[in-house]
Amino acid sequence: MDLAEYLFHLKDKESKAIANAEADHIVKLWSKMSPYDQSPSKYKDRHQIQLIKGRFKASKTSRIQLVPGVQSVRKQENYTTSH
Repeated sequence: MDLAEYLFHLKDKESKAIANAEADHIVKLWSKMSPYDQSPSKYKDRHQIQLIKGRFKASKTSRIQLVPGVQSVRKQENYTTSH
């Protein structure tokens, strides 16, 4: 039985605590694993400092002037000149 299978079957126990013998068995199973499997998982960072594209990215013009009312006037001007 490997470590994953042993840990999976632990969830079926009535008691959520493990005995010292079970803990020793888990440590033995862990030590039998390869160093690659014992190493922590490495995940790629998923955060970005600034959004490059997408729905919530601010346009360059709105980042320059964030004066209340100016953006709505600009949108109205763009709408009236395009129609």
